Amino acid sequence: MDSRIMTALGDRVLTLGPQPAADSPYKHFKLTRDADGVAWLLFDRADASANTLSSDVMEEFDAVLAAIETERPAGLVIRSAKPSGFIAGADVNEFRGASDPEMVETRIRAAHAVVDHLEALRLPTVAVIHGFCLGGGLEVALACQSRIAIEGARFGFPEVMLGLHPGLGGTARFTALVNPTQSMALMLTGRTIDARRAKSLGLVDTVTQERHVRGAVKDVLFGRLKRARPGLLTRAANLGPVRGLLAKRMRSEAAKAAPREHYPAPYALIDLWETHGGSKAAMLAAEQASFAKLMVTPTAQNLIRVFFLREQMKKAAGAGNAVKHVHVIGAGAMGGDIAAWCAGQGLRVSLADMKAEPIAGAVKRAAEQFGMPMGPIELADQVGLDICLDVGDMLRTKFGDLLPPTPAWLREKVAKGELGRKTGRGFYTWKDGKAEKVPLPETGPRVTDQMIDRLVLPMSNVCVAALREGIVEDPDAVDGAMIFGTGYAPFRGGPLNYARTRGLDNVVSTLRELADRFGGRFAPDAGWDNLK
Repeated sequence: MDSRIMTALGDRVLTLGPQPAADSPYKHFKLTRDADGVAWLLFDRADASANTLSSDVMEEFDAVLAAIETERPAGLVIRSAKPSGFIAGADVNEFRGASDPEMVETRIRAAHAVVDHLEALRLPTVAVIHGFCLGGGLEVALACQSRIAIEGARFGFPEVMLGLHPGLGGTARFTALVNPTQSMALMLTGRTIDARRAKSLGLVDTVTQERHVRGAVKDVLFGRLKRARPGLLTRAANLGPVRGLLAKRMRSEAAKAAPREHYPAPYALIDLWETHGGSKAAMLAAEQASFAKLMVTPTAQNLIRVFFLREQMKKAAGAGNAVKHVHVIGAGAMGGDIAAWCAGQGLRVSLADMKAEPIAGAVKRAAEQFGMPMGPIELADQVGLDICLDVGDMLRTKFGDLLPPTPAWLREKVAKGELGRKTGRGFYTWKDGKAEKVPLPETGPRVTDQMIDRLVLPMSNVCVAALREGIVEDPDAVDGAMIFGTGYAPFRGGPLNYARTRGLDNVVSTLRELADRFGGRFAPDAGWDNLK
């Protein structure tokens, strides 16, 4: 057979050690021992396509570790039997609806004990990692003495996307192993890295191909491969005075992306590392309380809701007619973001625009106090005031007095060619793709709750109308579409979830008050009576 075919087939078949017995005493794990006396622990969560860490999985994991301690093998290999990857993280289902931080802390403390148990084993341990190694999965790998990455593996801590930070010891172990300027950045952004980058950071000891796993395992377990260890800069960055300076810079960067009042997790992580980064034991203990406190915040619970909305929408989309090449016409802010997302999904992407500058900007690189990514005025400039005028006129012909008439000043701006970002002037003056914003004077107007209500409650109102009219059947689909399609603040959980959280009676009465004062376009839709 052609050697290239042999190579390809060899890399598809996972090296899983000796054949496990059919009558394994464990539900989610298989434990065998090879001719060298090395134990192979295979994680294969029952009735699931990917490995995730649930309470029952962690309980069984601890029992397996106890058996390994008793048997005292020459070494331990931990790897996944799932083709999809090592471990995709914690079982997010167990996070939903959490409201008692003490209960969360009790559960996370029990999970911590299992990971600590792994780290404390008095024998060489190595994680062999293929595919995705995320969140709690990476925390399990960090508790092993060594890590082998298979080419193509991806590593990351996506917890910040759920309004959390790592909670199984990752904050302490990752910053102790990898320079905090890099390890904290990865936890604060939720980005993933590939195997080669993980090796250069010192997160893994070696990168190999699947067909070379047995040799790499022996080299690691029997001391023939030098293990990655924290360098002098890593140790220096964890010293108190340096932590203080770095933490200040991290907070400044975090504030540019997410305000503390809406997204507390990045700031909690920075506080945790700044206060306890000099002591692993103290940081492990403090991480549990910090994680539990974050878990019960509205932000975390709403972002967890968004996670499940995304999964629902993936299933609804089906798997047929896969797109391979996306061509985006118009490389402004919206087109650039669409192109960037598509490229991130592994699609081939091309861009076209009337001018070269927007394409360069797109390659280089949707009200704010409520938590939107940008306010409606800046958004109008981004989209183009000529587009806004055309859309306003079109909607006005369809809905009549339900919408206010298009203002004369907007027509004047369009007539003068002040179209927003694409012409350099609209509501704002634009330079280098950014709006020049003059700070509000101290004595000037301030954002009020009524201003916010006038902006965001009509969104909830029209979503209720869409449900009532049968345009959409599922309230969750409405929230998902508004978050993923329009940029509605994700930590609010969607416009219908926001209304439920605020209180339906409160929203309806507020809309009535706005209608009495500002006109019928704020009148609550009849569908509010049927929303649950």
